[in-house]
Amino acid sequence: MQVEQEMLEAEDAIYDFFKANESNITPDKLGVLLNKFAGEGGFFQKTGDLLTENSEALDKNSFIWWLASRAAVKATDFYGAYRGSITDKIAPISSQELATYLGVAAIANMDMLNSFVDAYRNTVITEFNNISEDKRKAYITNFDSNSGGYANELLKYFGGHNVLPQYRNMVFIEGIPGSGKSKGVFSNIINIIKTINPDILKGAMYIHATEKSAKEANSETGLNGDALDRVSFLKWVSSDWKDTKHNIKTETLKNGQKITGQYLYDDSYEFNDEG
Repeated sequence: MQVEQEMLEAEDAIYDFFKANESNITPDKLGVLLNKFAGEGGFFQKTGDLLTENSEALDKNSFIWWLASRAAVKATDFYGAYRGSITDKIAPISSQELATYLGVAAIANMDMLNSFVDAYRNTVITEFNNISEDKRKAYITNFDSNSGGYANELLKYFGGHNVLPQYRNMVFIEGIPGSGKSKGVFSNIINIIKTINPDILKGAMYIHATEKSAKEANSETGLNGDALDRVSFLKWVSSDWKDTKHNIKTETLKNGQKITGQYLYDDSYEFNDEG
């Protein structure tokens, strides 16, 4: 208990530091801090290890988002609510805990999370543009060791575009079916937000593949907001939205072969003699 209390005090100190310096946090200044944690090439190191109770350390990318979560929401507030959300139906799993904390942080204090996203993106792109071509290829290959073609394509666009797994105002939580995303992570996030600041969830929606699955998940997680299928939601966002399944392009190659494929935008699908 003493160790746990000291850990909470240390994590609370992270929140207090960022809260006290909130007006001075800029992507450039925060980027300097992130660089110190990562070191050269640190952001480009990929680990396939899952976070478990036996893990001794987080990889450098994961540590950045652990730090961001602690900077956004005070640890004592989070864990006070988190303990109350654990039931016989939901076992506390370490990887789910980290995902839950980050999800709560993104909803409760998105401005702080966005500061980290901006700093991370700018820092990674700057580092990538300032290293040699050989190092670029080596770093990119870390993310795609089995497919050189994909790595080369990523290499082509990485330096000039924000092709990164972090986006403003979003948090992606991935996992195989049955890993506890909805009944574990999403339910916990909703329960904790209801405890910390229930007003944040006013107007929240649950979007899923079909209206039926959306309503079921909406009820199971306790969100009890509007439930929409994917297409209805996107049309709600913009009346001009069109499903990419309708974006079909057919071209004839030099050998006479015709190839048909889907594309996101008019200039995003390129055909060549290889297909």
